[in-house]
Amino acid sequence: MGRQAKGRLERMALNAKDRGILRRLASQAAELAHRPEEGEKAMLWKQLNRLEPRRAMVYVWPGANLWLDFVPESALEASEEWARRQERELRKVLFHAERIGDDAVYVAEWPAPLVVRDSGWGMRESSVRPDHAFGSRSFETTLVEERDIDRIQAPRISVDREASEQHRERLEEAFGDILAIRPQGVQRASFHIMDDFIKWRGIEQTFLDLIERPAWIHEAMERMTQGFLAKLDQMEALNALGLNNRHSRSTSGGLDF
Repeated sequence: MGRQAKGRLERMALNAKDRGILRRLASQAAELAHRPEEGEKAMLWKQLNRLEPRRAMVYVWPGANLWLDFVPESALEASEEWARRQERELRKVLFHAERIGDDAVYVAEWPAPLVVRDSGWGMRESSVRPDHAFGSRSFETTLVEERDIDRIQAPRISVDREASEQHRERLEEAFGDILAIRPQGVQRASFHIMDDFIKWRGIEQTFLDLIERPAWIHEAMERMTQGFLAKLDQMEALNALGLNNRHSRSTSGGLDF
């Protein structure tokens, strides 16, 4: 799912230093949004998404590991963890505008995502990671017997309304008079059930299973597919889904205007 606000927030006022840092960065982001070319780029994305392109559109979004190089921890000035998370995202916006120079569109809004809780699949994951921060993990088999797929349970979804409101209020306090704070539900559903399955079964063993017991793999995938659909049904019932047609990043590589 799309990235959501983290955890329950402490009921405390933002300290003056951190608030000043966030307001300075938010003001710079707002200046970007008021450039005349932003409206033109938004219209070009809309035309492209209507399959009526006027020109090729370019959008570059660095992966998580690259952002650690572009906006490292050492670049953050705020002291409180919540403020550092907002500072990191604001600095990403500014870096993108100053250094990448693609067809990204900047708007005078800032999302306040719902805090969504997901119980997961009920499976245990075991992996070994090397000392290097970006080293690849080796997954150990925790799904051993064929009958073990019965332990895969449909995720249970809940929305922490209190934490969501606290997050929104802190954003309003920090820079709501500079950037419009927009409540945001879950905008995209990442459907990668084989990735999850491999974390329990192991990649080499999964490849062997595809050859030796394909029907069993199909059974596991069908179980997880139904679980994922149940997850979406719960989100819909909880009014936790959000539109993805307002300046959201598409997993296909563009902007969803």
